[in-house]
Amino acid sequence: MKIFRDIKTEALLVYIKTLCNDYIKKIENEDYKIDLGNPTYNEEITQAIYFLRSNFSSSVFDAYELKLFVDSYLKEARKKILPPQYNALLYFYNNIVSEFDKSFKAGDIWIPEQVIFSLLSEWIYEEEKSVKRYPYLLEIDYFKLLGYFENARNNETQDDMRQNIRFMYEISSSVIKKLKQLKLNKTTKSKTKRKK
Repeated sequence: MKIFRDIKTEALLVYIKTLCNDYIKKIENEDYKIDLGNPTYNEEITQAIYFLRSNFSSSVFDAYELKLFVDSYLKEARKKILPPQYNALLYFYNNIVSEFDKSFKAGDIWIPEQVIFSLLSEWIYEEEKSVKRYPYLLEIDYFKLLGYFENARNNETQDDMRQNIRFMYEISSSVIKKLKQLKLNKTTKSKTKRKK
């Protein structure tokens, strides 16, 4: 069985892959467009998210795939509980979703690309050993990409946008801190929550 640190990494990547998939779908449907005031910034950020999504495809579930797996396993195995590793994965994933959900109020601005890089940079910095199974995560310069948001924040004249960028850092850091401290609950449920 994997150690909890590795399962926490997997749970975080389930969340991030789901964000990447939803982000790319919105970009391709022209429902969303990143604009940091610099075409190079916008292009590099979008390329990095496509890179992550491509590498995640065969190594990590997204939330929808995880739910299908859980439902299929429980149906085929004719059991009401999952193996401990998957119970732990769901528990950690659901806690990540809950932490984001309770931190946002109606009308709050959501900057998914910044959240993706903030979560990854902090988790890799804190728990680098746990990403050995995902070497492609180390191929991205997260600090450079996050620097683009800092530049945009420093050049932004609207105070609410400056605050939103700062808030993305704060909530991402809070999620990572709580994920690191999280202990497995013996009453873990096997439902999969949707991400923010």
